[in-house]
Amino acid sequence: MRVVIVEPHSDDSFIGCFFILSLGVVDKIITVTDSSKELPEPTIPPEQYAEIRKRETLNCSDFFDVPEHVFLNFKDGSLNSSGDEELVKKLNKEIKDGDLVFIPSYKETHNDHKAVFNSSLLIDRYVNLVQYSVWKPIPDATIVFRQTPTKEILFKRLFPSQLNLIHLVTASEEYL
Repeated sequence: MRVVIVEPHSDDSFIGCFFILSLGVVDKIITVTDSSKELPEPTIPPEQYAEIRKRETLNCSDFFDVPEHVFLNFKDGSLNSSGDEELVKKLNKEIKDGDLVFIPSYKETHNDHKAVFNSSLLIDRYVNLVQYSVWKPIPDATIVFRQTPTKEILFKRLFPSQLNLIHLVTASEEYL
């Protein structure tokens, strides 16, 4: 059984699946969007910002020894929140029967997060889906992983373009 994380944006797996990443058991990360929309510096062109985020994401994968990282390159903010047909096709190609697949929680409010959740429910593979929280806690979670200082330090190191978000990372908790 492979462990796969599907993340809407290039830092969501780190924020929501830090504990799983730190165990060293993740076989593949699938980044769905180009992560170009949320600009910390409006002076950076979106294409350049997307490349910065992609490099940071690959550094994160290397740090946690994730052997495979796939970028689907959908335009940030362009997905259909109720389920995106093209995304379902691409997920079917990347996910195998029997995989343990981590997806954003049904409680997430960001449109891309909703799209990944709903599209993951439509794939035609026999997989085990586990929801993770990025910004919205899952109320019925049975296992809670609290924020650690190590997570904040690593986030600053691996995602320097996102330092304006550090207050959100330090306030978040992880739920499985």
